Amino acid sequence: MQIKKSGGKIYGANMTAAEKKAMEMEIKRQLAEFNRKNEMELDAIILWELHEQLGFGPERLKRFFDNFGNALEDLLRHYEMGSDDQCWLCTEKLKEYGIDIESWYKNRKEEKMANVKICREKDHYVAYVNGSRYCSGDTYVEVVKDLAAEGLA
Repeated sequence: MQIKKSGGKIYGANMTAAEKKAMEMEIKRQLAEFNRKNEMELDAIILWELHEQLGFGPERLKRFFDNFGNALEDLLRHYEMGSDDQCWLCTEKLKEYGIDIESWYKNRKEEKMANVKICREKDHYVAYVNGSRYCSGDTYVEVVKDLAAEGLA
């Protein structure tokens, strides 16, 4: 790997194909580890919403939990294997069923963005979400980065 520097600061690197592949595999391994660490919190949110919104009782929640856990393990193995170019089976099956989850995410983001307004106030920028002050920064780009970190930009 060749490090790119300018003015004493690192701004990039040239990597061989093998180094890029190793880095991508490590990133995917770390992502899978992160998912495993947060699995219980995600399960709790999903189970609670199934109960609250659809009236699932303890037996249906347990059945869903068991089946969902197996699917989640398959998903994690999929990412650890490093098969970048394959579309995940569930996404494709949903599309066959007429559900385009990618467009749902896009629509959700557009709805959030419709409620975001960035204004210059005195010597800084302020972002308002749904009419309420959300964040501020010295530059417009700084405010957009803060919004993006929260999935709002």
